[in-house]
Amino acid sequence: MNDHVYKTTKADIIRNGAFLPVEVRKELLKGEIELPTFKNEYGVVLFVDISGFTKLGQKYRELYDEKEATDRLSRDIMQILETLTRICLEWGGDVAKFAGDALICLWKVEPEDYETGLRYARRAAYDMMIAVASSDGDLDLHGGIGYGSMLHFYLGSEDMRWYLVSGVASVDAAARLDESEKGMILYPKTKGWDEDAGSMESLNLSDEMSAYTVDFPLDRNDRAITTSSDCSDENIFAQHKPPQQMKLSDWADRMSLDDIRSYIPQKVTKKLEGGAIDAGEIHSGVCTMFVALDYLMLAQTELYSNRVATEKLQDLNEVFLTLTKLVHLYNGEVRDLLFDDKGCVFIAVFGAHNSEEMTQLKAVQAGMDISRGFSRSRIGISVGDSFVGMCGTAERHDFIVMGHDVNLAARFMGNAKPGEIIVSPTIRNTTNSYLQYQEHRFVKKGVEFECFKLKTENLHAKSVPFMSYADMNPVFHGTRFIGRIDEEYALKNAKDQGKNVLVFGREGVGKSSFLRHIGSELSEQEGLKVYHAEAFALEESSTYYVARQVVESILNAETGIDCRNVQKRRRIRDPALMKLKEL
Repeated sequence: MNDHVYKTTKADIIRNGAFLPVEVRKELLKGEIELPTFKNEYGVVLFVDISGFTKLGQKYRELYDEKEATDRLSRDIMQILETLTRICLEWGGDVAKFAGDALICLWKVEPEDYETGLRYARRAAYDMMIAVASSDGDLDLHGGIGYGSMLHFYLGSEDMRWYLVSGVASVDAAARLDESEKGMILYPKTKGWDEDAGSMESLNLSDEMSAYTVDFPLDRNDRAITTSSDCSDENIFAQHKPPQQMKLSDWADRMSLDDIRSYIPQKVTKKLEGGAIDAGEIHSGVCTMFVALDYLMLAQTELYSNRVATEKLQDLNEVFLTLTKLVHLYNGEVRDLLFDDKGCVFIAVFGAHNSEEMTQLKAVQAGMDISRGFSRSRIGISVGDSFVGMCGTAERHDFIVMGHDVNLAARFMGNAKPGEIIVSPTIRNTTNSYLQYQEHRFVKKGVEFECFKLKTENLHAKSVPFMSYADMNPVFHGTRFIGRIDEEYALKNAKDQGKNVLVFGREGVGKSSFLRHIGSELSEQEGLKVYHAEAFALEESSTYYVARQVVESILNAETGIDCRNVQKRRRIRDPALMKLKEL
């Protein structure tokens, strides 16, 4: 019996363990990790970003039918991310983050020997450039390399943990990524470079740190790796691959499955419990939310000293735990918390792991709660077709959500001011019956973006009022409800007997549609007045939330006054509102 359990556990550990960076696996092997904590080291960071998937998807849709086009695009995404991951591992790197269509790769080094890590990183960057250029003419790669201090953060609680990395090397690489052009990976000209002699000296840590500035300008000291670079130059590129790191199969009997899964998002863990995880495919209606947490960015003093104040560490941990719980309340899932070229960013997805109703409204409501709790946050939300699935290799992979609308959400976040929520036109059109927006436009890199800002008065409301049933009927005009004959008979029979009825079932099975159909039947065929109210988990703290919706629906129908648009109700002496008080 024990042998059977051991074999099953080892297989699970190998499959689950690949979701963790090598750095996290090593820490788990040492024993219990105190949370929250950080570890300071030194190293090299390669930050690469793939572009062109949107253009490639459009080309496939012109050449093939919808299914073939999405299948081809999914295969291309999985193949290129697998290739880049393999190249990073082959050259001794560790994939710290799969950031959508970007990778953050690390090489740990000793302070007196940055150049070894730089040679490996530059060679990996060159091989990645060649791989992307060979894959398809519509795809491009750009990025940046940085070196210096690295801060590894371990956040969360016993059953919900997270890993992220920052430091001089990370900020340096992100800055070069932002400055780089397509087909180019920028790397620094190190202080040890002797251009005339063509030799490379070891760097001195104190010299490197004193010369470093976070907001560095792109200047002649930066060089670029392109597909035409000479990779045989051993002064710049490594010529021989380093010894391979220990494989997961060699670690499995020393690691705890519970510890591993505590670093994997809950909805991904549930998929893994079934023994497998979905292959990559294009999902429609995936909602992505980006939250900028500017005040959690590391100060230059923290970067220079390679240390973080206890208060900052506690704040970072509290934010992670709180935002994760808020997103879970709206049935969303954490995609990432990371330091990247956009700063300190929290990313959540809704509808990526399972189909459900009102995904877009739930995402906006989650954003509203986040904005109320963290008033300095900047939020962007978008929805659309996205690639969803597992990418990477058997040794290192992750669950990815990427696509045009994922990038749009990041753009909206970047344009939002502290306390603002900016959403896509599709989000606005779907939720404007519940919320109020104002049109907004901005230009980024010569492209104009149309979007909408959530009006601030919505943020101060305790809950979002739903439409009355009468408001919702037009959505179903001209449609016919099929099935649920037995359930319909039972419900109408209970109505005739004056009984209350509880309708329950799993998400997505059609409970709401069924009740709306029953409401239409009772309203149209029997002339009954039907009123409708709904609530989410967070409304449990809002007094009489559902009852207030029903009363407001009655007033809307009988007086023609939309109570949702009445401001400062307690100060207005209106007959309709006096009637509300009587009720």
